Amino acid sequence: MNGTPNGNMERSDVLASLRGIERTFGITQALQEATFDVRAGDSIAITGPSGSGKSTLLSIMGLLDVPTAGTYTLCGHDVSHSSTSRRSRLRREHIGFVFQSFHLIEHSTVEENVLYGLSIRRQVGARARQLASAALERVGLRNKAANYPTDLSGGERQRVAIARAVAWTPTLLLCDEPTGNLDSHNSELVVDLLCRVVDERSALVIVTHDDDVACVCRRQLHVIDGVVREVRDERTRE
Repeated sequence: MNGTPNGNMERSDVLASLRGIERTFGITQALQEATFDVRAGDSIAITGPSGSGKSTLLSIMGLLDVPTAGTYTLCGHDVSHSSTSRRSRLRREHIGFVFQSFHLIEHSTVEENVLYGLSIRRQVGARARQLASAALERVGLRNKAANYPTDLSGGERQRVAIARAVAWTPTLLLCDEPTGNLDSHNSELVVDLLCRVVDERSALVIVTHDDDVACVCRRQLHVIDGVVREVRDERTRE
């Protein structure tokens, strides 16, 4: 997947749909009537200043939080106010996460870190090892499978985190400032990798402050004071 819009995209391939999503914390309104769809094949950058509501929006999309009002539908399931157990199950089935901090287990090998992510989704044994090996191959680190995170550079650690997130092929890959701890060279490598690991049946959503990262994505959503607006790219217009 790259930054070029796909004119053949079926508009009905909606993976996630948010309608009038609001989130309040006491008297603070973090999100105001957010409404948009995420379709198969999408790559979406969520931008905006610190404290604008970006992370709150990503948490709701990732079923880590629930909206105060509005409707969120994920893969045909209305998850707006689902129970904790149902949200956990759907998160395991559909959502992968990549964070700014790599969240790797330091005393486990690279392969074991990826296997741990698979075990959460009840993938174990020989099949899990095959998936882990394939994921590490995709991120160019199969030769580092026996290494520990402390042996790796920052860019390599983030690539392990990506392998862990995509080894089981999530429907939505949600990334919160995935290049925030990386230099410009490794940032470019990681963003290119994220775009390539998502296919026509899944979607990528990245929260970022980096304009270079945002420009790689097909779509951009800008959040300010809790209001979400889509940024229209002149390159997509005929």
